[in-house]
Amino acid sequence: MKTLKIIQTILNSYKSRSWNVLIVFIISYIIMGFVVIFIVGAFHPYVSTRGSTDLLECRYTVSLNTAQPYEYFERFYENDQIRNNRHFEMQARCKDYESFLTVCTVVSENHEVILTQLLSGRLHFTEEETEKARAAAIVTPDLGRVGSVINTELFGELEVVGVMDDIRTGIIYVPYSLCLEKQINFHSFSFVVPSRLNYSQIRDLENFVRSDINVVYFQGPAPTLSTIRNSFWATLPEFIFIILITVIMLLFFAQYMAVKNKRIYALFCVLGESKAGIMYLMLLERAFIALISMSVASVLHYILKNRLHNIMKLPNCNMIFIDYILVAVSFCMITLLVSIPYGIHFVRSRQTVLLKQSD
Repeated sequence: MKTLKIIQTILNSYKSRSWNVLIVFIISYIIMGFVVIFIVGAFHPYVSTRGSTDLLECRYTVSLNTAQPYEYFERFYENDQIRNNRHFEMQARCKDYESFLTVCTVVSENHEVILTQLLSGRLHFTEEETEKARAAAIVTPDLGRVGSVINTELFGELEVVGVMDDIRTGIIYVPYSLCLEKQINFHSFSFVVPSRLNYSQIRDLENFVRSDINVVYFQGPAPTLSTIRNSFWATLPEFIFIILITVIMLLFFAQYMAVKNKRIYALFCVLGESKAGIMYLMLLERAFIALISMSVASVLHYILKNRLHNIMKLPNCNMIFIDYILVAVSFCMITLLVSIPYGIHFVRSRQTVLLKQSD
């Protein structure tokens, strides 16, 4: 309670000496906080890539030790991440008359669209092909051209209706209904989650998948320990850049008001307050103002973030509540670090001289 009264006295001292300067000081602190939050939300990879829908960050592959019928894979839909997939396909191995092929079929509801680049033809099967189990195929370039026919022991003749622009070889996609008709057993499956998962979600997903005794391989963009280390060092320059901007702003402006208000601290010293107590009050004052300013800046940024991003033609901001807390705490810590040298200089100075200088 005593500390709060002293902080109130300090703020009243600001107000009594220059109300306009106090307003400018607080507004400037809010602007500085807003700028820092905006930089983090718009440009730092940790935030800007959250919720990414990039296939490289959302695709997972699972392999089984023995091929299983399609009914077997329904058990994996018990997991929310798999059940809410954007894309789900199963793979089987088959042999044509010359070599082994990988047969893929899409089980998603998006008209069996294949997630790859198109070279010629199309990357989806028509409604007639899917409903009537027509012997159609979409293949890699090494297997044929649009209109050609390929022969397989598993399906017989397949008409090529599309060619993928893909560096892989020996891959064919056929309608799901054709696989059901031929009662194909599948040895692996892959799926695309709605958006990039965090470490905890990936760990839970992997634990669920590996709980099946037939699963021998699980692959995805899982952040292993080495990946986490690499990600940290890759984003370290952005952290340093943001910290430098904050420190520079605080060094060139935040100390201005401290100089304006040094009289009140000099009076505390003359009245018997210890140097440690003065240092504590100085740091507490900075932290209090920084925290209040960052709270206001966070609310303003939350309201305006997507408008600003649209104006600047940036992707929507993905900052969440915990991000605002981390930025605010970091801002307060940097404020305290910047204030320490001034505080040390102040407590070592003669308070009578400071009183005369502040008059």
